[in-house]
Amino acid sequence: MFYFLGLGFVTRIVAYAIIIEITDKLSSGFKTEGFLPSLWLAVILALFGSILDTMLF
Repeated sequence: MFYFLGLGFVTRIVAYAIIIEITDKLSSGFKTEGFLPSLWLAVILALFGSILDTMLF
């Protein structure tokens, strides 16, 4: 249902951004400068994930 409303993409972005921030806090080798770079990385990951989902399914 989320994917039909377009909320699946937004949900994926939010989940990726949270995971990136958690990784930033727990890892010493991975750092982001604030939440905005994490959000941009999450958008890029969500785009590639959506493209991959479209090709596979």
